[in-house]
Amino acid sequence: MKIQTAVIPRLISLVAALGLGGCAGGGDEELAGPPPGAFPDAQVATAAPIGIGDSLELFVKEDKSFDGTYRVRERGDLIIPELGRIPVYGLSLAEAERKIKQLLESRQLTSASVILDRVGYGTAGRRNDADAGTTIYLSGKVNKPGRHIVPFYQGRTPGVYEALLICGGLARFADENRITLLRHGAGNGKKEQYVVNLERIKEGEEQDFPIVEGDILVVKEKMFGL
Repeated sequence: MKIQTAVIPRLISLVAALGLGGCAGGGDEELAGPPPGAFPDAQVATAAPIGIGDSLELFVKEDKSFDGTYRVRERGDLIIPELGRIPVYGLSLAEAERKIKQLLESRQLTSASVILDRVGYGTAGRRNDADAGTTIYLSGKVNKPGRHIVPFYQGRTPGVYEALLICGGLARFADENRITLLRHGAGNGKKEQYVVNLERIKEGEEQDFPIVEGDILVVKEKMFGL
């Protein structure tokens, strides 16, 4: 009986230690997210993209002469003294911020700390406008290929998975694991390419990739083994 009495507390301590270790390990796995860069600007891009008529307030720490409120003109650009026309239509605030920073550093300043805020919505960008939305294009194995306007939802832009559901869904034999997203590059005129895995998004393993104005989604046919 003495041997059993001495062993039981040790067993309890061992089980407790193993239990705590297991909980810590499980927590680390649950916190693991998609690899860095898989969803660029995933958080900031959830706000409605910049629209025609939006009022944007600019702050430049190094040179206050650039500070001010600028309106997005009908051509989709801002006109900023010393920088000229800057196309921003369809970009997120973060993308426009980076674009202005790059232009300032290449033309006017050695280093630029830029903050860009939206202080007003234009006719095409109001959150309460029922017709406002993001224009995207679908191609390949989808039920409704072509141009679509995806409405904003509670002040945010839907992701790729949501947009595909809104626009009619995928056709039979669509490859959900490798959907190609083509997006206008910031400032270089070239299209950036991303691969979106809907299966991982549906399982909660990855964030849904927020769409922006002008995105093209290409859905290929699933390849079957011979």
